[in-house]
Amino acid sequence: MEEKVNELRNYLPIYFESKENNEYVEYLTSAYLKNVEAEKYQFSFIAFHILYMCFIYKTIWSLKKNGDTANFNAIMNSCRHKHKLSVYSSLFDISVLGETDSFNFIRLFPFHQNDIDKFSYPVKVRNHCAHASGKLHYKEKEIEEYVCKELEYISQIQQKTEPILKKMFIDFLRENWNPEKRPFSTSETAIDDFIRKNLFSIKDIEYLIRLDIPELGKKSDNKKIIYMKVLYLVFLSIAQRFVEYDSNLFIDNLSLLMHGFKEQKEISIETLVNDEFSGLVQSLNDEDKKKFEKITKVKLEKYQYV
Repeated sequence: MEEKVNELRNYLPIYFESKENNEYVEYLTSAYLKNVEAEKYQFSFIAFHILYMCFIYKTIWSLKKNGDTANFNAIMNSCRHKHKLSVYSSLFDISVLGETDSFNFIRLFPFHQNDIDKFSYPVKVRNHCAHASGKLHYKEKEIEEYVCKELEYISQIQQKTEPILKKMFIDFLRENWNPEKRPFSTSETAIDDFIRKNLFSIKDIEYLIRLDIPELGKKSDNKKIIYMKVLYLVFLSIAQRFVEYDSNLFIDNLSLLMHGFKEQKEISIETLVNDEFSGLVQSLNDEDKKKFEKITKVKLEKYQYV
């Protein structure tokens, strides 16, 4: 059962909004593992279920920021009236709602009401574990089944978030490609802010890496396409800090940038090496530096990157 909590953590934000939030999630993870080790399985499920709700709250926050505003606000107004929710300016503000009520927001995805009931059922299981009923309701096998069910529900909900993630990423590339206009000094800081601000998880990152983006297949024969590809390549490099791949994603996709690059004269590859890729190139191992030189036809020794 120990590996289950690590699987769940892959769906939670890499960076929460505050140090306190990160410590909270670490505390819950530790509580789950220690109670499993001590064979206190009902207590382990309480911790696991709270982490499950953290995922639900993350999903609701994403819907608030990027979903159907009118329908979201309609549900929110109903919740505010019932629970006196006065402020919703960060992910965990929604926790003042009853947990079962919070699943009303998941209806904004195309789920049947029976699915919503299924997703919220673990709240009842948690109540059986947490309330002073005078009885141990669940043994190890049953708790493991409920843990697996919550992971299954998380996966189903995560799949429904993919259209939102796709739109967010494509909009980001299209709106932040111009280094002279975006509010960040480098592509790396722009990508880092994008990941942090949107509370992306490892699973979110994995999906974005696989995403097919129309502009990436076009020739690099104008400034906009070139810098969109640059931003994408920098994203891949930073994404690989969080996901495991056998090869270097930046190098594997560098040919996208070079496709049609020589058909324009406005931007040189040397300019991009200096202004956009210097930190990334310096971090490459010797083999990948050779691949970089072969693909770009740039000799890195003159930049002191070897």
